[in-house]
Amino acid sequence: MIPVEFIGRARTIHAALVADNATAIAAIDRITVPLSQRCRLGQTPSPLAFERVAKAWRQHVPDAGRLGLKIRQGRMSLSVIETRAVTAGFRFEDWGHDRTEAAMALQRITVDVAATRFTCTAATVACVPLRALARRVQHGWDNTQEAIRADLVALADHRAAHPMQMGVFGVATDAGRWVGETAEIEEGGQPVEIWAVRTFICDGMVAGCDVEHLTGLCLSS
Repeated sequence: MIPVEFIGRARTIHAALVADNATAIAAIDRITVPLSQRCRLGQTPSPLAFERVAKAWRQHVPDAGRLGLKIRQGRMSLSVIETRAVTAGFRFEDWGHDRTEAAMALQRITVDVAATRFTCTAATVACVPLRALARRVQHGWDNTQEAIRADLVALADHRAAHPMQMGVFGVATDAGRWVGETAEIEEGGQPVEIWAVRTFICDGMVAGCDVEHLTGLCLSS
C-alpha cells in the first residue's frame, strides 16, 4: 500500500501539470489553422508566416505541462515537436470496465509544414498512473515539482531516443528509475504501443513487473 500522504502529493503534482491542457489545445488550434488553410488552398506559407507561428507557439502555448519543445524554422519549412503531460485514465484487462485509475499521459505533438504540405499529429508515448507518480514522490530524495517534472522529461526523452521494444523497461533518472512494461492501446482507431509505467524505484531497490495488458486509455482535454 502507498501511504495516503504520497497519493495526495501526487494528485497535487498531477493537477498542476495538466491544469492548462485545454488552454494548450485551444492555443495550438488557433496557431496552426491559418497554416493548414493556406496549404489546403495550395498556397505556400511565407517565411514571415513561419516566424509568426514559431513566436506565437512560444508565447501562447502554456509552459505548464510542457516536457519538451523543439522548433526548427526555415525560409520554406517549419517543424514543431512538443511533448506534453495530459490528463488520462486507464484500466488493465483484468480490472473490469467499472474500474479506471487516474493517470498522466505523455503526448508528442508534431507539426510539419513545407511548401503546400501540412501535417499535425498527436501521439501518446507513455502513461504514468497516479500510483506510479506517488511512488516517485515516496522514493525520490528531491520531491519538488521541478525535480519530478525533470524525471518525466527524462522518461519522455528516453522514449523518443529509443525504438519501442516489447516487454519490461526501466528508465534511469537523477532520482532513481521508472519501471514499467510496453502496452498496446487504440488511438485514432489504430493499435499503438506505449510505455505503461508501473512504479518508481531508487538505488538499491528491486521492482517486479508482472505483464498485464492495457486495454483502455482515455485522454481528456
